[in-house]
Amino acid sequence: MFTLIAKLLNVLNSDSEPKHLALAIVLAMLAGFNSIMSVFGVFILLLLIVLRANLTVFIAMLAVFSGLKLLFITFISDFGGYLLQLPSLVSTWTELYQATWFRFSELYNSAVMGQLVSSIILIVPIYALSYWLIVKYRLAMKHFVERFKIVQSLKASKFYQIYLSVQSA
Repeated sequence: MFTLIAKLLNVLNSDSEPKHLALAIVLAMLAGFNSIMSVFGVFILLLLIVLRANLTVFIAMLAVFSGLKLLFITFISDFGGYLLQLPSLVSTWTELYQATWFRFSELYNSAVMGQLVSSIILIVPIYALSYWLIVKYRLAMKHFVERFKIVQSLKASKFYQIYLSVQSA
């Protein structure tokens, strides 16, 4: 746990581009909202590898977004059910259900449909918010946080020694 937090702080303080870190957060949101063992989960993992997003940020944020999904699963499932029962789309869903790939993707399930559409809707806001937060952290918060007594005492602790060992590795 301390090692993951130390690696995350190391990445936030590193020279990594904020857009790459924001991309890792968006991919973690997509993977956290959708099942990693689905067609979309495999596609997201493939994107993670191809786009060379930061794995430390991805793993940390995957836990966060998986927890958020559990908090909002009833709303997400109701949203998916609403989309599947829209009168204007019922014939489209019926036609798509005839295709094997659609049944394999399980998009006929209201929870799966709600998770996919919700995560797609949130891509741009999550990217913009995470990019903005990373830039703001690097400009203001990093120096502000380092002045606190608790941070100075943490730097004297074992946690900071782990942080330094991870940073040098």
